[in-house]
Amino acid sequence: METRKRKPLLVKANEQYVLDFGQKNIDPIRCPTCGMLYVVGEESDEKQHAKYHSEFDEGVKWSVRLERAKKYFDDGSRIVAILPNDPKPVIDAVNKLLKMSDGDMITGCDVQKILNRPNTLFLIYVTPTNHVVGYICVEPIKEAHNLIDFDSSRMEEEPVRADCGILYLWVHPAYRRRKIATQLTDIARGNVRRDIVFRSRVAVCDPTELAIPFLSAYLLHKRPVKVYQNN
Repeated sequence: METRKRKPLLVKANEQYVLDFGQKNIDPIRCPTCGMLYVVGEESDEKQHAKYHSEFDEGVKWSVRLERAKKYFDDGSRIVAILPNDPKPVIDAVNKLLKMSDGDMITGCDVQKILNRPNTLFLIYVTPTNHVVGYICVEPIKEAHNLIDFDSSRMEEEPVRADCGILYLWVHPAYRRRKIATQLTDIARGNVRRDIVFRSRVAVCDPTELAIPFLSAYLLHKRPVKVYQNN
């Protein structure tokens, strides 16, 4: 690292000496928009940040030609299923999406581990401009518990029937309030079992603060939110 010689600048007696060597700021900072840690002035870091920030603004670029679409929409967007044996570009794109959502969801950023769970269904939402901006991961379950209070995690002791468990559900912040989470959940409950699962039999595992209002609205505020434990 290059330095330039300069006499130390003396400050007041009750303050510490400040040395100015013209060095880069080596302490990483976190971008307030995309959340990435990077070093300002470090060329490779700034390039990676610029690329990641662009993806965060628009979602992960989707360039897969052969896709397993479960639903097409009139505007060209679609919901696509992801399987464990999908090609590497598919898995890489989904892992980027998981990493992007890691501030909201603790997924571990490895879709292969998620897909290796038995009977797991993983769906992504692709925009008309071919960017992935949301995903849902569900599994068939048998029972759950009605949630009494989210803050205290209080649940009713008696289990109730539930057929579809939501492990993960996330939508890019720029695309929220566009019914994407609703569309993902609708397609998920229509494909996780042989028959379509009723809305009232959908449960969520370890719900986040954002999940409770969504699920309450999804149930039309008529039924309690159901939660279950991830085995």
